[in-house]
Amino acid sequence: MTSTRTQSSLLIRIRDTSDTDSWSLFVRVYTPIVYRFLMNKGLQDADAADVTQDVLIEVAQCIRRFEYKPEQGRFRDWLAIVTRRKMYRFWERGKSVTGLEAIVIEPAQAHDAEWIDIYQGELLRIALERVKQDVEATTWSAFSKTWIDNISAAEVAQELKLPIDLVYSAKSRVLKRLEVEIRMLGDDCGWIKDC
Repeated sequence: MTSTRTQSSLLIRIRDTSDTDSWSLFVRVYTPIVYRFLMNKGLQDADAADVTQDVLIEVAQCIRRFEYKPEQGRFRDWLAIVTRRKMYRFWERGKSVTGLEAIVIEPAQAHDAEWIDIYQGELLRIALERVKQDVEATTWSAFSKTWIDNISAAEVAQELKLPIDLVYSAKSRVLKRLEVEIRMLGDDCGWIKDC
């Protein structure tokens, strides 16, 4: 069973302010990314939640100007800039020197690598959840055991009492579906003007 919800990029769909389902999905996907990053930077739970809301508000205000322009940058990078800017403003308001010093001392590459790790990890987590809902239980089990649990296809075939070619086929189908889902959730080649 293949879902039709993956036909267009989430970032394109949320430009339509009446598409509340897409905005809800966007919030579900991107809130944990921003929140985890802020928590890793030392913000307390309530502060991280507040700053995350500030980030989402800015996205909502700016996303209508999103244009597909891969040569100009990625949505992921723009979101990281917005998140850092909101975090800096939070620290400036609270005059938290400790937080500001931590950012100044931290090398830019480490900062970016951490953001990318969180971003990719959360997209994968949500994509796995969504794909699991769209495939048959046996297909998911074969995929999960081979790809996630790293059990050999032969062992999985024996355990699930399936021909080995069906195990390979299930893994391949789910990986293809997963790739489509990740692209839909994080299709991040584009630019937001004037924000």
